[in-house]
Amino acid sequence: MKLIVGLGNPETHYKSTRHNIGFLAADKISGRNRFIFKESSFNAQISTGTAYGKNIIIAKPQTYMNLSGKAVLAITEHYNLPPEDIIVIHDDMDIDFGRIKIKTRGGSAGHKGIESIIYCLKNNEFIRIRAGIGKPADDTPPVDFVLQDFTATEKGLLPNILDNISDCIENIIRFGTQTAMNKFNTVSNQDN
Repeated sequence: MKLIVGLGNPETHYKSTRHNIGFLAADKISGRNRFIFKESSFNAQISTGTAYGKNIIIAKPQTYMNLSGKAVLAITEHYNLPPEDIIVIHDDMDIDFGRIKIKTRGGSAGHKGIESIIYCLKNNEFIRIRAGIGKPADDTPPVDFVLQDFTATEKGLLPNILDNISDCIENIIRFGTQTAMNKFNTVSNQDN
């Protein structure tokens, strides 16, 4: 069984912000596999089914970003999942918009959602899909930048980026993390 967690903030006005790219990717993966999200007792919306030869749980924590770990812990404890079976999708300002990178362990790099998951699981050896959102072109503070809506140009590119993230998840599950890293850590979404 694999747990795919898309990070974001649950309120409607955050729906199309950069910080919610994890939610958007979770919706894409769920839709691609005809899973349906439902409310759960885990402080998360979850969708479940079989895809890529595995039982899959897709989760969107319904806490705020900085408390995401509570939902992830509840799900992993209920299903007795080890960290290596968890894949977390989140925004990353240190990566150019449109690129994705896979990371298998390590610190949070300042991302509050990842920080919360590490804290709650007491483990950092879960897989992360870091979806690049780039840095602000002006002096916009990072906290404001991530909570801004995508620009019109970025919105036009999002469908391809979300497809790329979905393909990345499929590659991780079917062929393993290293194979997926070799493929996805070296190319820009615009090149696919």
